[in-house]
Amino acid sequence: MKRNKSLSVTTVIFFTFMTVYSAWNDLYSDMHHLENSKQIEDQLQHLGEVDAIIAELQKERGLTAIYNTDPTESFAALLADQHQQTSKILEQFSKALDLSDLHIKRSLIQQNTKIDHVNPSQIYTQYTQLITELIRRSKTSLFNTDNTEIKDSLIIYNLLKNAQEHASQLQTKVGVYLASETLADYNYQEILVLYTIYQHLTAKVQENQSSSVHPSLQEMKEESDAHQSFAVIQNIINRSLQNITVTPLKWFELSTSTVKYIHDIADFNANLIQTNALHTREAAKSSMIKHLLFWMGVVFTLIIIFVIAIKRSQEMLRGEHLLENYQDAIDYSTIVSKANPKGIITYVNRAFCEISGYSEEELLNRPHNIVRHSDMPKEVFQVMWDNLNTGKKWNGIVKNLRKDGTAYWVDASISPIYDEKGRLIEYIAIRRDITDMILLNEEIKDTQRELIYRMGEAVESRSKESGHHIQRVAHYSQLLAQLAGLSDEECEIIFAASTMHDIGKISTPDSILLKAGPLTEEEWMVMKTHAEIGYKILQGSNRPLLKVAATVAYEHHEHYDGNGYPRGIKGDAISIYGRIVAIADVFDALLTDRIYKKAWPIEEITAYLQAQSNRQFDPKLIALFVNNADQFVEISNRFEEKQINL
Repeated sequence: MKRNKSLSVTTVIFFTFMTVYSAWNDLYSDMHHLENSKQIEDQLQHLGEVDAIIAELQKERGLTAIYNTDPTESFAALLADQHQQTSKILEQFSKALDLSDLHIKRSLIQQNTKIDHVNPSQIYTQYTQLITELIRRSKTSLFNTDNTEIKDSLIIYNLLKNAQEHASQLQTKVGVYLASETLADYNYQEILVLYTIYQHLTAKVQENQSSSVHPSLQEMKEESDAHQSFAVIQNIINRSLQNITVTPLKWFELSTSTVKYIHDIADFNANLIQTNALHTREAAKSSMIKHLLFWMGVVFTLIIIFVIAIKRSQEMLRGEHLLENYQDAIDYSTIVSKANPKGIITYVNRAFCEISGYSEEELLNRPHNIVRHSDMPKEVFQVMWDNLNTGKKWNGIVKNLRKDGTAYWVDASISPIYDEKGRLIEYIAIRRDITDMILLNEEIKDTQRELIYRMGEAVESRSKESGHHIQRVAHYSQLLAQLAGLSDEECEIIFAASTMHDIGKISTPDSILLKAGPLTEEEWMVMKTHAEIGYKILQGSNRPLLKVAATVAYEHHEHYDGNGYPRGIKGDAISIYGRIVAIADVFDALLTDRIYKKAWPIEEITAYLQAQSNRQFDPKLIALFVNNADQFVEISNRFEEKQINL
């Protein structure tokens, strides 16, 4: 009898502990939601203050650039007023934000504007760097909340702020042109690139923004000031300069109204985020109160049960039943499986069956490779088993295969379970579904690749004979990289990066780029600058794709023997990416018609490439290329109406 009482007391104590622990978890979850909502509100206040400063600096940048081009009294007065307004905003928020470095940098810029020999473009660049730094300060994590509406609004907000900055840069560039009445090719290309990126960003906003949300970018386009602003930009892009009748001052008024409209749309999205955060906080408060009242009642009930359990051992069954319910609730919230020491599945919960598409009967007594995806390297599982066999836990991201053939990703933690004598009993795996996060990251990468490709295509479109040049060069480069033994990731990077190899030609005048005859010595020197210009456009990024793109733009005209340009480096000093794209670029140039020449026969091309082995080209890569020439010709045929036979 004493033994039964002791067992009952132990059971009730354990049940009480689990109940309090569950109550604490519920309260902790509510506290987390409250804290998260407060952080979002604080971030929004910070964003609003920084964005107000950015808006004033953008106007100051535009006025400064136009005034440096057309120093009239009207612009001098506007600029002086804007300096006062910007200083007022900075003073207003200096207590809440650390703006000491901003004050110093802005003062230096204003001092530089008073120096006669300073290039106006340098002042524009300094303002842009200052604004970019502020934009970077205002960035906030897109995934620090479980609220989907807040996530979506944060994505739209960041897209709108980027669109606002590109619209502001367009305001400045177009204003400088109207003030100078001169449109150089370089300025035209800057306006074209800025407008293309702006269009892409606004398209992404319209794609994600609900049609019921107002104000919208579509409504902005119908506004008179915005309509006139974009009409001026469109006339510049179409080179219909004779249709532009607005003065620089009128342009600044119209474009300022347009940029402010974008700023107002972004503020509206920020207000949506704030409203959602407020609702979340109020819901968390209400939930916390309910949990406190509920668990106070539960604890009181458990105390009564504890007293009764001393006298009535049968209450132990009730406690065990409730405990099983709590365990079921935990089991239901995660993806769980167990396996025996040989790795054979002995248990799966409902979540495992739902995400994999298999029934419990189909999974039990089977190894876990029933859901293994072929993309997962064998080395990952080797490391996993090495850890488990030595008594260590293993954690990692695993790509799995559903029964219907589709993929899903999980963050898995696997632990070996031992008995009291240290003998291995089983393995337990707890997983969290991260498929949405993985797919979102892939979408972001795809967007980056598409933007880079379209920028390269925009440059190539100026050359009427190039056709599908960048597509072919990308596929040639990827194939040659595969033949050279580069990793799959490197092959994907060079495929995207090679499309930007001639981005520097954005500054090459049409008179040289489209010239049908031979170039003069002076024209050739101008043409050769495109490699270094392309490098300067792309350098400075920490992204692997842009770093490789900058290298390719810089080195694709270097020769293996050191007689190339712009730096005259040779051998392995030229990166493998530059050596690969150099061959792909020349092969496509020889294989296709150009303004200045006809296409060569494939036999003459391979002979030329072999002759230039160890001179212009890497001999190992040339050997791989020539031995697999039929594959490169097949790529050319896919993107060219004229078929080529070996």
